[in-house]
Amino acid sequence: MARDGIDCDRNAAMYTYWAEHQHEREGLGPSPAKLVAKCGVTIPRRAGGGAALPAGTSTRRRGSRARTQDVKNVHRMLHRALTDAVAWDYLVSNPAEHASLPREQRGNARNRPKPWTVDELTAWLRLALSDRFAAMWLLAVTTGMRRSELAGVDRELLDLDAATLSIADTRVVVAGQTIDSDGKSNAGVREISLDAYTVELLRAYLAVLDVEREAFGTDYDTSHGKLMRYEDGRRLHADTVTRRFNRLVDLAGVRRIRLHDVRHTYATLSLNSGVHAKIVSDRIGHAHEGITVQIYGHRSTGHDRDAAELVAGIIRRRLDNGPAAGAG
Repeated sequence: MARDGIDCDRNAAMYTYWAEHQHEREGLGPSPAKLVAKCGVTIPRRAGGGAALPAGTSTRRRGSRARTQDVKNVHRMLHRALTDAVAWDYLVSNPAEHASLPREQRGNARNRPKPWTVDELTAWLRLALSDRFAAMWLLAVTTGMRRSELAGVDRELLDLDAATLSIADTRVVVAGQTIDSDGKSNAGVREISLDAYTVELLRAYLAVLDVEREAFGTDYDTSHGKLMRYEDGRRLHADTVTRRFNRLVDLAGVRRIRLHDVRHTYATLSLNSGVHAKIVSDRIGHAHEGITVQIYGHRSTGHDRDAAELVAGIIRRRLDNGPAAGAG
């Protein structure tokens, strides 16, 4: 991976497509050729043999190497799988135990986008709260949800009386089309607490949805239960979320960052405010190297109420105090 480059980015798309078509070919699932056509991957040829590599194997252009973290993630997954194989007496020892992992290049840290400061975040949010999807932007800011989770969250999993949101389904892009998926990982499926400010805005948003549904009548799209939708009920395309975010960033005149960096901003604000790393990990559905095993154990659901209120309180106070000097 580090030398020749292996494209890991299409794995989620291929799995999602295969899961939806696994009954084809008498239970064998879609053919490798069909995966290639639908998911935009390649089937390179073995040198001299001419036989196709197994379905799902794809390569980058020569010289486009995998990131160090990609290599480490693959090793971690293989190590865990082979540990199970040893426990089940399929193997005598774990062949991944003594693999040499690449070292992180320190120079790369300079190129990593930095999270927003509180001033930058609130300058953007002050404008974003006037957008059609203000509730979605506030959810991103106060929960650290991923783009796919924001686009895919179901309305019925939102309990405003209990101030909780269950995150299960996601909306991912496959071959330019947004499709529903069942979540990124076990850690990604979770229930989180919502702060009072976010609950207040979500109540207003749900009221608007109800008015719009009545206004559109039979023309309203009732084929899905997604929370984020247009005036006529159509669900939101995941790529549209990014484009809309970028436009709001430019209009707000703040430093351009990726939508995913809002998630990093939330996590950074939480940790800097003294929230325990385990609670932050549970809230954003992400497990770093030190707690990979812990995501299958006890979760902090219900214990993160203070974390929900803390970060949202910082943001709301800054919003209420008006634009900071020099912001934008």
